[in-house]
Amino acid sequence: MSKNCKHNVPCGCGDQALTTSVNCSDDDSCAGESCSEVFCQECITNCQPDTEFSISGDLFQYAKGARLDEVIQKLLVFLDDASCAETTAVGLRATSIGKDKISLAWAGSTANQYRVHWDNGVTSDDASATGLLAYEIINLVPETIYAVHISTDNSSCKSVTLKIKTKPA
Repeated sequence: MSKNCKHNVPCGCGDQALTTSVNCSDDDSCAGESCSEVFCQECITNCQPDTEFSISGDLFQYAKGARLDEVIQKLLVFLDDASCAETTAVGLRATSIGKDKISLAWAGSTANQYRVHWDNGVTSDDASATGLLAYEIINLVPETIYAVHISTDNSSCKSVTLKIKTKPA
């Protein structure tokens, strides 16, 4: 018995391979995806109990329910500076990309004083995101790559950096 996806486009339903790779962009030609389903990191959750292990004498921990993108980003921050693992923004992601704006979201604490930083190699800017877990960067240049990260005020702690290309005009 096969599933009914109720879509008129390939959806990976019934273990049929997807016809377009998740890595395709408007500029690239690409081969079909070989997997029947592809999951984004933010869609995979740790269903096991809280987990911890020691890295060079420092304890790295993540909780039941933590999303894979948050765990990976927290681990990268931890490897750079273990003292930042509990205060820096993790799970940084672009929730929307337009021709002149980028919407971001991340996990953290609204009690932390965050700053959003963006740089296109020519100009850079930043803005306060204190008390926020989302931010929209506006007035950007179309079809331009921006390096975006979140820092925690009054410390050297910062998130991973995303390279995000705005849409064409």
